[in-house]
Amino acid sequence: MSTPPRVVVIGDLEATRLLCTLLTDEGVTTLHLLAPDETSLRSAFAGGVDGVAVVVRGDVAALRYALLAESLQPSVAMVVTVFDRTIGAQLASVAPHCTVTSPADVAAPSVVAA
Repeated sequence: MSTPPRVVVIGDLEATRLLCTLLTDEGVTTLHLLAPDETSLRSAFAGGVDGVAVVVRGDVAALRYALLAESLQPSVAMVVTVFDRTIGAQLASVAPHCTVTSPADVAAPSVVAA
């Protein structure tokens, strides 16, 4: 029997809670951190993680969490939401295993479908 993937999800938004529910329903071990400080995030990464999702308000907070995650476990698979495309491009260049998206990118298919 294999060990389920372990994913750290950061954020206190409703979207973050929904993401945790979806991941848990898929058998992923999820550690949800609302607004972790550096010590809490370091503890969450103890033993390694398979992925990180950062869904927070504010590009500065998202950037801070993403860069800390990258420094704790280089090349960890990561999804980060940011509004500013320039910040997103810079983050993707520093953390190549990071998928950068914006709330608009996520919402657009729903709007078009409606």
